[in-house]
Amino acid sequence: MIGALVVSTVLAACDPDPPTVTVRPLVFPVVGRVSYTDTFGAPRSGGRSHEGQDLMASKGQTIVAVADGTITSVRYSPTGLSGNMITLTDADGWRYYYIHINNDRPGTDDGANIYEQAFVDGVRAGQRVRAGEPIAYVGDSGNAETTAPHLHFEMHRPDGSTVNAFASLQAANKRART
Repeated sequence: MIGALVVSTVLAACDPDPPTVTVRPLVFPVVGRVSYTDTFGAPRSGGRSHEGQDLMASKGQTIVAVADGTITSVRYSPTGLSGNMITLTDADGWRYYYIHINNDRPGTDDGANIYEQAFVDGVRAGQRVRAGEPIAYVGDSGNAETTAPHLHFEMHRPDGSTVNAFASLQAANKRART
């Protein structure tokens, strides 16, 4: 059973209620060169706030399962906020959302939304996957069509509440380099 490491981060000595940072043991979700900063909570259109981390990468880079688990949903639609997406649920009930998965043919921005260019062959809801197993490809589907390619990655507790994935991604990135 994989647990979560909970670390209290003190931002100021006088803060009576310091934020709690949750670190889940993950495999970094994108293979290859990626850049990202902590954008959790940043303002978005329509009065929303950003509930994930944008992992900026090249279109078509491989996306992998961050943990052993079950693919609980595959959304195959280039439209809406998320576009093509996958939800992965681990044995502890944590859910990981992979959003803005590719919807273009290689070398284009054509929006053709060919299944094999978005998801690794055979990926389907109910499928068991292992951490590090390829599941999809970086893209710009959904409302990211006018932005640079990236994976919007979210992490949700078993109760459905969203957690800032930044610390877990940082820890995964450091493990990947060793």
